Amino acid sequence: MNKINKNELIDTMYRFYNEEMKNDDDVKKSKKEIEENLELFIEVVKNELSKGNQINLRGFGVFEVLERAAKIGRNPKTGEPVQIPTHKVPKFKPGEDFKNRVNK
Repeated sequence: MNKINKNELIDTMYRFYNEEMKNDDDVKKSKKEIEENLELFIEVVKNELSKGNQINLRGFGVFEVLERAAKIGRNPKTGEPVQIPTHKVPKFKPGEDFKNRVNK
């Protein structure tokens, strides 16, 4: 399994869009445009989730925010109990098409 960083993802998106999609009108996108689109997507997801909204992308998945209840944890160094307050966490739940693609 390879780990892909942001720049490698942009390179992959650039190649996919410009070489594999084979646009009828030969419209090409620069790496800068691809990067701007990715940045925009990331910012919109963060912004909407911070408002408490859910983003449902059919065939891909659902971005949502869950609230974790307060609980008592333990400090791993000392073993002492620590109060962990209620907090929100972002979650991604993949859609059926996405899961099927990964399991091919």
